[in-house]
Amino acid sequence: MLKCSRAIIVSLVIGTCSPAFATTITYTATPVPSPGTSFSLDFTIKNDMLLVPIEWFTIEFEFDDFLTLRGDPALSPPSAPGDGPTAPTDWDPFVSSPFDVCGPPVPCGIPGIYDALAFGAPIGVGETLGGFTVIVDLPDTTTTIAEMLYFTINDPAGLYGDPDAPFPDPLDEGYATLFTPQPPLGGGGVTPIPVPAGIWLFLTGLVLVWQTRSLMPPLHTGKPLRQQNQLARAAISAG
Repeated sequence: MLKCSRAIIVSLVIGTCSPAFATTITYTATPVPSPGTSFSLDFTIKNDMLLVPIEWFTIEFEFDDFLTLRGDPALSPPSAPGDGPTAPTDWDPFVSSPFDVCGPPVPCGIPGIYDALAFGAPIGVGETLGGFTVIVDLPDTTTTIAEMLYFTINDPAGLYGDPDAPFPDPLDEGYATLFTPQPPLGGGGVTPIPVPAGIWLFLTGLVLVWQTRSLMPPLHTGKPLRQQNQLARAAISAG
């Protein structure tokens, strides 16, 4: 990904410097009627310019933002039939809910994950694939769906090598973004923005994006979250 400094942020406007992402992941959130704090998230993955097929990816769900991911095999009682994660044909989905590893009085947790591994055709360069879904339960009615979720594109070679060797670095990483359809300009009560105001709004947005990126937590390295999650659960079970 090409990083642009504040000094050349204006050049983004004229197209001389623009961020390039090897992978783009977007998702929609559809409310689930019961219990009223649940949503079905539908992810679409696009291999923009990764140059290798996408065979394995992981999406992270922060401990403070999500309560459970339906279909987690560790949930008790288990999720209702049909509530588990889904994926396209020849993809294996796996979910694990966020969970507390510290306990009271100061809870702390590791994130939950939606993880999918291809056993058939991967997502080739320039291809897009949707149909990756998971139902999530939020902690309460005051919590809103996160608009950005961290993801990694994992190297499947790490599944078959020495289990004690360092895991390969992610092939790509970034933030999935919530897609919210907007009404067309000129209809539905939407007022078109005058050109001068639109330019200033665009520049302000660029600065806010730059500042937000500088405040984001560092991207993860090491074993993918599927392994981290399983190891942590095993350690807790062992006492």
